[in-house]
Amino acid sequence: MGQKNACMRATFKCTWAEMIARLEHHMSTISAVHTGWTVAKESDHSFVVLANITDFSTLSEPMMNEEQVQRDKNNGAEYTADTMQPMGGWAKVHALRYEHKTLKGFVLCSFFAIKSSR
Repeated sequence: MGQKNACMRATFKCTWAEMIARLEHHMSTISAVHTGWTVAKESDHSFVVLANITDFSTLSEPMMNEEQVQRDKNNGAEYTADTMQPMGGWAKVHALRYEHKTLKGFVLCSFFAIKSSR
């Protein structure tokens, strides 16, 4: 999975397939600002994305234009985004143990290392 420094949670009213297609499109068009990403399905109408973002300022430009903002309104999409830092000590050991069991367990454990962007 590699090192990740950002976590985004999205909820939406459109279908899972529509939202994943949109996410894949966005991540392919902004490949210059990240070195990898992964997504975990929470439900049919929510997911969590972990990514290694190398240029946060450039990331917002294609995702915050008028067309994208309107699409989010139409689909009832809401996002929360946080930055993360590497875990040390006991938390790192527990995260590695969870990573081998389930992605969901790893994501929940990873929240111990989140620094809010708010």
